[in-house]
Amino acid sequence: MADQALTAGQYIKHHLQNMTYGQHADGTWGLAQTAEEAKEMGFVSINVDTMFWSIFLGVMFLWIFRRAAKNATADTPSGLQNFIEMIIEFVDGSVKSAFSGRNPIVAPMALTIFIWVFLINFMDLIPVDWLPGTVTWIAATFFGADPHHFFFKVVPSTDPNREKTSTTKSGKKPGGQEGHIGKTLERTKNPDKVKVIKVDRSKLPSGEYKEVGYDLRQVFDIDISRVVTEYQAQVLEDEKGRRFTAPFPKGVTKAVQYGTSIKAHSVYMSQFQLVPYDRIRDCFIALIISINIAVLDPASFAPSNFIPFGIFLVSK
Repeated sequence: MADQALTAGQYIKHHLQNMTYGQHADGTWGLAQTAEEAKEMGFVSINVDTMFWSIFLGVMFLWIFRRAAKNATADTPSGLQNFIEMIIEFVDGSVKSAFSGRNPIVAPMALTIFIWVFLINFMDLIPVDWLPGTVTWIAATFFGADPHHFFFKVVPSTDPNREKTSTTKSGKKPGGQEGHIGKTLERTKNPDKVKVIKVDRSKLPSGEYKEVGYDLRQVFDIDISRVVTEYQAQVLEDEKGRRFTAPFPKGVTKAVQYGTSIKAHSVYMSQFQLVPYDRIRDCFIALIISINIAVLDPASFAPSNFIPFGIFLVSK
């Protein structure tokens, strides 16, 4: 069979099969010669090509970055150093915009995963037959392997490592299922606003009309607006020139400051909804409130900061 040419379908299937090592049906261990043998090996098997390229690319990533770190200089940085610094700044910025906490492991782990996955997928740019063809030629020439039964995949990310199961319809109707406890809007007896819509009598046929009632519809919405409260503490002076100033409410300590509702919303969006700082700031700017990122400092994440937000939800 080594001298027979593969058909187009066989060629594609050959390139989609991993080099699998495991236990054969007769109890012996070795490389699978066909896709069926690889499938029969089951869980007690390993895709040698996937493991090789994953480990090789990981080691290459560590070697390149270690070399760049050892040769790093602030005087005349090399092209490799500039490239790596650009990657580090990109990953660092991405982590800061998506992760609001402080952890010394997150950024290095993100950099490792980013570079490793990039190198793994970069292997897909190499012509599909170059590396597999070279390895197959070596195996056939020096070890007498059948090139049609020798498999070698270069891109580790194309190894699913599991069988894909087709999803089947459950047969359930769309929407809430039986036993599901739902919540439907109910009409309130005390609406915040009432807008009366009058009938345009000029568009009615001629005749006498009398009012018999109203057709009611309610719309639930939220009203988000900026509210600036100015506290004016009265100052009294006695006959001796001594001044006495009325105390400001608790928490009002500066000439201009953010209110508790802004702090509560900021903390809620950052710590509970995990919205990045920059997006929280953009949200408040859209509401005509220029907010300082210092408001989101973890030091202000006291439980008391959430109380105004809870009151806001209950009151609405």
